[in-house]
Amino acid sequence: MKTLTILMLVVCLAFLCACVPVGADKPTSPDRIDEEQSGAQDGGDDVTGGNGTDITDTGGKGDTDSGVGDPNGTSPSGTDNTDPNGSTDPVGTSPSNPDSTGDSPSGTFPSDTPDTPVEPDKFPYAQWLDASFSIFSAPTYDSMPMGVVGGSGEYYIREEASDGEGNLWGKIEESCWVDLTYAREFAQNPPPITAAHADRTLMASEHHLYSGTDSLDGVAFVAFRAMQELKNVSFHTLTWGDGGFEQVSELFTLDTLTPDKPFVAKVMFLGSGTVYGISFEDESGTIRYFAVSESGRNGEIEYREYTR
Repeated sequence: MKTLTILMLVVCLAFLCACVPVGADKPTSPDRIDEEQSGAQDGGDDVTGGNGTDITDTGGKGDTDSGVGDPNGTSPSGTDNTDPNGSTDPVGTSPSNPDSTGDSPSGTFPSDTPDTPVEPDKFPYAQWLDASFSIFSAPTYDSMPMGVVGGSGEYYIREEASDGEGNLWGKIEESCWVDLTYAREFAQNPPPITAAHADRTLMASEHHLYSGTDSLDGVAFVAFRAMQELKNVSFHTLTWGDGGFEQVSELFTLDTLTPDKPFVAKVMFLGSGTVYGISFEDESGTIRYFAVSESGRNGEIEYREYTR
């Protein structure tokens, strides 16, 4: 009887092993490809800021972001969240959204969502995305903003779709789409600096901070990431004059801005007339000027270069 019981256990174990899928290589998360292969054992702790309070990343208009570019969710040490006057960033407010309501996204698609091109065999494929790229709930700029990518690297594209404006979009996970047309143009000709809503990973890391308001309502945390070493950086307000943009008042300066330490400006956008500017000397010695505003279409940060 004992021998028969042992034999039955061996047969059951062999059957269970045969049912386990082998070599399941389809990605199941929007994390960077290199992190999917090496970060599975990390625990995903809550992210905390300099004062130990939880940071909620809500991109766009109060939409909760799970942190696409933050697979581990841990807070690095050495946080530098002080401005030149010694004030600290009141972490725990939404770092990436001027409307910090913290509502969860509905994830619904517009009724006119374009059909996905019929090329199922090519998916998934790898696409490099910058940390500053915005994520939307559907393949159109009229959909709900979901935050930013958060970490530069290669990501799996699982579907493609085109909108009515000539843009090709790629899906990196359910209800998370990025503009592939912009991503590929960016890769061909990257700007010296990017501007976007700050994500929770960036806010928990070391960064320069300008705090222009004590308000917790309608505030935006704008993250400027240098793509090269920049010198004589000036952050200021702009107005539109007869000959184009004109600087009104200087708010913050840096001798040097490097790719490893972003600059975050805590500001308010009071309607479409609020425009900030950032200027600097790039690695070739050329002085560059960028205007920064908030989109009236979807609440995302827009930046464009201008000349003086």
